[in-house]
Amino acid sequence: MKLTDVEFDFSQLLVVECYGIENAMRSDRVAYRVGITTRELRLLKRHMVLIHHKPIGSTVAGYFWAANNHELMKMIKSYETRIMKYSVMMKAYRGMIINKGQEEMF
Repeated sequence: MKLTDVEFDFSQLLVVECYGIENAMRSDRVAYRVGITTRELRLLKRHMVLIHHKPIGSTVAGYFWAANNHELMKMIKSYETRIMKYSVMMKAYRGMIINKGQEEMF
């Protein structure tokens, strides 16, 4: 599948200026440079990883093109940690519902 202009511009920016996690660029700067909103940027990153299989990562420091398997493993670990944190929150919410006698919601 051919990349759109925005997808191509995003990829090129990351490969040229943000290659490797140490060169991550803040999301607001990336979005501005590509000509989209930060919300659109988050959706674009997801699309590029899932559909085009591009090694695009993001951290609190910003977006980057993963330079190696080590950086990809960092992204995997980051998502695993988030999943665990959200699982704990979901369990807490379920406990609140059950403790209020609203079991029939499930």
